[in-house]
Amino acid sequence: MAMAVGDKAVTWAPSTTGESNTEYTIVAIHSDAAHEPCLGKHIYFFTLHNKQPKVLVTQQNQGNEHNWLQFYETQNQMLRDGFAKIVQVY
Repeated sequence: MAMAVGDKAVTWAPSTTGESNTEYTIVAIHSDAAHEPCLGKHIYFFTLHNKQPKVLVTQQNQGNEHNWLQFYETQNQMLRDGFAKIVQVY
């Protein structure tokens, strides 16, 4: 399954160093699925995109015509700011 950000399929890779040759480098993942109701579950990818911190989120629970796992940048400003501060340290 390909990953998409918005309506665009993107390349991605996990990394423990923050380095990759892809559009999005995933440095951490979090899910609240263990304690949220079915339609309230989130998966967060903490990523670097063009060396800038981006927190992506999906609540997708069905497939789609492209067979993408579709993410969007989170609207949670506290989460965005917190991740940006962590990235600045490194």
